Amino acid sequence: GTNSFIKVSGYKISIQKSLYSYTVAKIRGANFGELPRGSLFEQYSILARGGIIEQEQMNRDATYLRNMLNFNKSLGKGGVHNLNFMGGLELRSNSYKGTSTKNYGYYPDRGNVRDYDYSIVRANNPNDIFANKYYNRRTDNVANFLSYSTSLNYSYAKKYTINLNGRNDASNRFGQYTNASFNPVWAIGARWDVLAEKWFDRRFTWINTLSLRSSFGFQGNIVETVGPNLIAQYVTPVYNPLTGEPYLAIKTMPYPDLRTEKTKTTNIGLDLSFLKNRIALTVDYYSKYSKDLISQRTVPIEYGTTQMIVNGSDMTNKGYDISLRVIPVQTKTVTWTLTINSSINTNKVVKPQYQPNLKTLTNGTALVNGYPVDGFWSFQFAGLNHDYGRPMFRYLDVDSNLALLKNGNPTQYLTYSGNALPRYSGGINTSIRYKNITLSANFNTALGYKVRLNPLLLAGPGGQYQAPAADKNVSQALDNRWRKPGDELFTNIPGVFPRDDSPGLYIGDASLSTSTVGNSLYRYTMYNYSDLRVVDGSHLRCNIINLVYEFTPKQLQMIKGISRLNVACSVTNPFLVANSALNGQDPEITTTDANTVTPNMPRMRTVTLSVNLGL
Repeated sequence: GTNSFIKVSGYKISIQKSLYSYTVAKIRGANFGELPRGSLFEQYSILARGGIIEQEQMNRDATYLRNMLNFNKSLGKGGVHNLNFMGGLELRSNSYKGTSTKNYGYYPDRGNVRDYDYSIVRANNPNDIFANKYYNRRTDNVANFLSYSTSLNYSYAKKYTINLNGRNDASNRFGQYTNASFNPVWAIGARWDVLAEKWFDRRFTWINTLSLRSSFGFQGNIVETVGPNLIAQYVTPVYNPLTGEPYLAIKTMPYPDLRTEKTKTTNIGLDLSFLKNRIALTVDYYSKYSKDLISQRTVPIEYGTTQMIVNGSDMTNKGYDISLRVIPVQTKTVTWTLTINSSINTNKVVKPQYQPNLKTLTNGTALVNGYPVDGFWSFQFAGLNHDYGRPMFRYLDVDSNLALLKNGNPTQYLTYSGNALPRYSGGINTSIRYKNITLSANFNTALGYKVRLNPLLLAGPGGQYQAPAADKNVSQALDNRWRKPGDELFTNIPGVFPRDDSPGLYIGDASLSTSTVGNSLYRYTMYNYSDLRVVDGSHLRCNIINLVYEFTPKQLQMIKGISRLNVACSVTNPFLVANSALNGQDPEITTTDANTVTPNMPRMRTVTLSVNLGL
């Protein structure tokens, strides 16, 4: 057995911003000494005198204890039975205690005094948001973890193997109830080495490896960033200027009933190689059922917050992991190696506990029964208006059904666009060697998913076209926008109009509204979240192509003092095969958000020439 014990503690940080520094001068609005004493300039200055000091004193006590016991025994004639047992206990504790402060008006050369009035908002500048710009925070946080595990492995004649693993984790960070604080995990697995059977080995001599694997088990997941207690914090300003009462804001909601996310997993695998290992195949099939999925959901404001961590639903998850290595050609002068790794995955939400809304459906975070966990929805685009070039939508302008928009479930008037994550992903590595020249390449591919395009036109406060900031670019696609009646026959890009007709008034769900009063949902926003702006993200990317020339020992005899020499040329990101409708948008940056712009800059193509030598 083995055991280990580790203990670590403490640190202190102090940051001073000099009263002569550029940062402080920028906040003050002038250099030190330039503001006349008692002048209006000084009265209106956020930081009239002194500098800024930020201090943090933190004591961290970390304790780690680990004990392990191992037992290995072979029994029977020739050690035909082999038994291995391992048990362990692990304890971790992290304690953080300290304070952090920030003060204006700091004079390091005058006895470290602070010359600043934090008590009131100055009458000359009632909107001075920096009048209480200081803090005095206290940290007292303890996280304890206890884990114990065991593993039992039995094999017979190196043909049959059974493995049993168990682990239990406990933490004070998860739930207030004892049964919720523990997170048990266990699994049982078996392996059969078919090739070790004499009756098989004699018949199929061309097979080099053949084994079957299977496992079944449970595992859990907890959230360590929250606990069972409500945590509040002071805010700025600290005091209400009318009542004098201190303000408090919710920092972390209490989660006493948050349960462990539990997953039941079944796995079946095959390992096969033949023809002197020139072909090797590994296949794994898995089926998972996850219960009480932990997710962040939008909740009514009456809870004191708009987002909470909840046990949201169940989910099924099935897929394959396949790895294939092939050597199609192997001679003294030529060798070609090909390796393919692929993954196929499908999932489905079961028994969702929360009703989805427009925001969660369109951004891909909604959990809808029978659909993928990463599924997302879109408004149904119905062309452009003839008179003004405004985008139109089904049930609002075409096939009008205002009752459905006002009272119906959003899934009834939206259209399902697809899943935001690839259903198939894989990598390809290939290498061809001819004598002392080697050409290799690496590819990755992703198939079966959708990407929402970058927003073209963002809506302003009244639904009008909101031009980008001066330092931002506008899409060239707007050159093809609607400009005059009749253009709707040739383009699907809306025109630039000064104000919208507030279609949000007809839609009951206000979760996409840009305002807390009413439903400020405008056509530009609906257009960006429409099915027209959804494209297939499937692609094939070549990551690198590499060519190497290796000098032979005979060639190196002509160069004294060098034992090894090669010259290589490589190209990274040489090409990408993807949907032209992406318009340069990187398909690997998967997004369903239509309020932010995903960078469109292509990955940099780099050509490198290198020489490697050994002396």
